[in-house]
Order: sequence, then C-alpha cells, then structure tokens
Amino acid sequence: MGNDISSELPPEFDPDQIRRLYLRFFKLDSDNNGYISLEEFTALPQVRANPLATRVLEVFDRDGNGLIDFREFAQGMTLFSSKANIEQKLRVIFSIYDMDRDGFISNADCFRVLKMMVGDNLTDVQLQQTVDKSIIYHDKDGDGKLSFSEFKDTIGMLGSQGDKLGVTL
Repeated sequence: MGNDISSELPPEFDPDQIRRLYLRFFKLDSDNNGYISLEEFTALPQVRANPLATRVLEVFDRDGNGLIDFREFAQGMTLFSSKANIEQKLRVIFSIYDMDRDGFISNADCFRVLKMMVGDNLTDVQLQQTVDKSIIYHDKDGDGKLSFSEFKDTIGMLGSQGDKLGVTL
C-alpha cells in the first residue's frame, strides 16, 4: 500500500485495521484486478441475502464506475467502525435512500428502495400508499421530499423503538 492512498483513508482506522481491511479487500477481489465488482460483492452469503446489496455497492462506489477500489471500500467500511459517529452512519443510510443523489429522499426514491426491501410482499399500490403517508408525515417543510435533517429527525423519532423495528445504528 503506497503512501499516496494511505493519506486518503479514513482516520477511524489504525494501521493494523487498515492492513486487515486491505487483506479482506483482496480476498473479495477474486479476479485480482484491484476492484470489487457487484458479482464479487454479492458472492458473500451474508451480502447475497440482503435485498439492498446492490444499492450499498452503489453508495460505496463514489466515482460511479460500478466498481469499488480499496479507498472506496475502506471509506464505506467506516460505517461499521465503532469509532464512526451516528451522523456518519445516518449519512450513509440516507445515501442508500437518495437514489438520484440529489441530496433529498423523494417519493420515487423511497418507493424504489422500499420495493427492493419488500419485493412482492406488498402490491405497488399498498407500497405507494405507505410511501405517500411516510413522506407527508415526515416532510416538515412541505416540499414533498425529505432533507437529511428531516430524515435524521425521523430516525431520531424511532428512539427506543429502533430495536423493536430492527433499526440498528
């Protein structure tokens, strides 16, 4: 690992943790091309079962080339670091919902992500009704979409109910 990339790595990790991330990255990079593709990422059983795996990969892929390099991988893994603060974790979760990367969660963004999560367990009409009610309820400024602040307030409202709802931050 050269000095040029280490200066771009998240400060949440010490050198030993970065070394372990580096080893894990290259274990995932099965074709040894220096990148993790969607196929390599979803080859992990615990990832394959996650309906948002593709979306997580897209969020980690900061340059939008469809591949994760080591820097992007390390930055994405900060979400799982005990040193990462709630704000950082919420920003990543927000990014998962912000499908068009415009800084807001629109009705369409929310529908698409929830559709990935529920699949065919709800009809599109049922899902749209749920999304409409959620956006209306949490959209404090009435612009029809959720800002990060509104999203953060929404997650904060879960508070002690977070564990019951399966929300772990």
